Order: sequence, then C-alpha cells, then structure tokens
Amino acid sequence: MLAVTGIGMVSALGLDAVTSCAAARAGICRIVEIDDLFVEDSNGAEVAKVGVHRVPRISAGLFGFSRLLRLGLAAIEDLVRSTPQPLDGRTGFVLIVDSGLYEEAYQRRKAEEATSDPPTGSADGRDAVTVAMRLRRDRITKELLDKLVTQSHLAIDPKLRVTLAAGSVGFVSALRQAEEWLTQRDCDRCLVGGVDSLVDPSILAALEGLGLLRTPNRAVGMFPGEAACFVVLERPQDVKARGETAAAIVDGHGASSESPHPLVEVSSAAGDGLRAAIGQAIASAPDQGATTALAIANLNGDPYRAMSWGRSVLPGSSPIRLGSLPLWVPPLHFGDIGAATGPVSLAMLVRGWARGYAARVGALVCLLDDAGARAAVFLHSPEELAA
Repeated sequence: MLAVTGIGMVSALGLDAVTSCAAARAGICRIVEIDDLFVEDSNGAEVAKVGVHRVPRISAGLFGFSRLLRLGLAAIEDLVRSTPQPLDGRTGFVLIVDSGLYEEAYQRRKAEEATSDPPTGSADGRDAVTVAMRLRRDRITKELLDKLVTQSHLAIDPKLRVTLAAGSVGFVSALRQAEEWLTQRDCDRCLVGGVDSLVDPSILAALEGLGLLRTPNRAVGMFPGEAACFVVLERPQDVKARGETAAAIVDGHGASSESPHPLVEVSSAAGDGLRAAIGQAIASAPDQGATTALAIANLNGDPYRAMSWGRSVLPGSSPIRLGSLPLWVPPLHFGDIGAATGPVSLAMLVRGWARGYAARVGALVCLLDDAGARAAVFLHSPEELAA
C-alpha cells in the first residue's frame, strides 16, 4: 500500500498539475498543427499538416533528449513548489521513459520492404539508422534521470535511482520498485514519474509510417502528445504519524499481456490481458474493488485499444463491471503521452478528489500499450479508506 502525497506535471493544457487537470475537467483540448510532418490530404493531392498536443513554450526548438529533459525539469519544478515535504535526503526516484517501440517497429518494416537493396550497416545486420536510434534510446535510459536530479538540485543517492524504458505500462513496475524501497526502509519517500514526447519528429515519422496517426486522410488513429508528470509516494503510516492526509492511496496493481497491435507486430497471444491485470490490481484491495466508482483508460482513438477495452467491459468478462462506470480518457485532453500516462492518470484522479468532482471511493486506472502489455492500478480516496 502506498500513499500519494504530491504531484507535479506539465502538459499541452498547462505548465502545472492544477491547471492541466482543471483544463481537462473543463473538456479543453488544444491541438496544434506542426511543420515537422506533412501527409496527403483526403483528396490525395495536396499536403496537410498533422495535429498534435504540444506543451506550450517550454520545449520550443528542442528535440530528442533535450526536449525530454526540459519537460521533466518543468514537472519537477511544479512538484517541488507544491509539495510541503523536502524531496532530498532519503528519497528514491523511478523514471519511466519510452521503450522505443514505434521506431524499432518502423525500422523493421522498412527493412522488410527493402527486398532489392538490403540495408547496410553493422555486422549484426542493423542499418545505420537503427543503430543511431538505439544509441539515442540508450542515452535517454542512462543519462536522463541523472540530469533531472542534478539540474533540479535534488540530493538523491545514485543507488536509489532507476530508469524503466517501458512506456505507459511501466507505471506498475515503477510502483513495485517504490514499494520495495519503502517497505525495506531504503528511503522515506519515492518520486515516480514519466516523461515522453510522441511529437518528436523521429517518432512522428515512425507513427505515420506504421499507419498509427490520425490524419486528414485517416479517420482513426492517435493524436500524439507530450507530457511529464511525477508523484511522491510514501508509507501510509508515515503520513498518518505526521498528522497529515494523503491525496490518494494505492491499494494494488497488476500487469499482464495480450496480442500486440497488428501494425506493430504479428502475434497470436491471448486476448484477455487487461482482465488479468485488473484481477491482480483488486486482489489486495480491502473491498476487492466493490466500491469502484470510476475508471480511467488511455484509449487513444485507435481500434486496437478500443477492442481490448471492449472485451473487458462485456458482462462477466471482468471482476468489475467496467461498462457501468464513468470513464475518463486522458488522451482526449493530452493526446497519447506514452510513458507519462500512468502518473498523469493518477494526477487527474487526485485533483478530482481534491476538488470534489470524482466520487470519493475506489478508482481503477487501466493502461494499454501497442506492444500488447496491459496494466491496472486500484486506488482509494483516503477518506473512504479511513471510513
């Protein structure tokens, strides 16, 4: 069990968690057209720009590693400003970043299509573009967290820093790591968060090449977004000992898998991964999920995730009657934000409870990615837990 005691966030709707979540609550959606990618329009003649959810101002002119670093620093700044407890000393840090799924899938597709002139490059058969892509991914995995800590002037032991290149479902692995550190008393609090930008030109090109983008000539697909979000996690008993109230209580979490997106990888894996993840998440809840009053899911406009969700809402297909619950969909407001999805979903819930527009009982966060991974996190409001 984990207590949430702080949130910090930047998104396309605001440069702090309060503004971002309030704008989402109001139904605001800020999509802008960019010059980094052009596609044919619906008539197949003229070129048209692609719409994305882009964070305003702070990442302008930056790409790749620098863009992620700037987004992360801005979210940590909001977290430090809004969290009363110091974020140094005995503090852990788990960062979630993009897994490189789309770029690698796109490179595989290009290699398969290049039948006449196979790519040249390294000895193991990868072309130069793939090698460069993986080098960039390795740099993000190895260096981004240390840069965030150093430039935010946080005193965090290097032994308590972990980066997970796992996309949206990496949130459950991050919670498990935080739980382990806190249970073993390796730290007193743990920062868990994600930073991702699907509007970076290289990822945009991969998404378009795979046919995953929503464009003027494609009626279904995702609108890419970018965001950074961090939450502070502590032991509930420590929060209670200080005479304070947590913003939310994480009761349980689970992870499973099913068939990946057919445009990413061909597979015949089982199709009930989300149901299994939900079952794991509610297994340790005090009421086995009986008081669940809200579901949050990162449905992004693509039929693949919609079908997976649809299988889970059928009567008898899930331990919880998902089809009867109010549903919040973060990508409607922020776009598909990849590795930042889990923390942003939690932030939306925390603000909903704080402002009184989310029922103060149980809530279920469901995370789906295009590699077939599925995850679920079950939470209670602290008032309901106390009652």
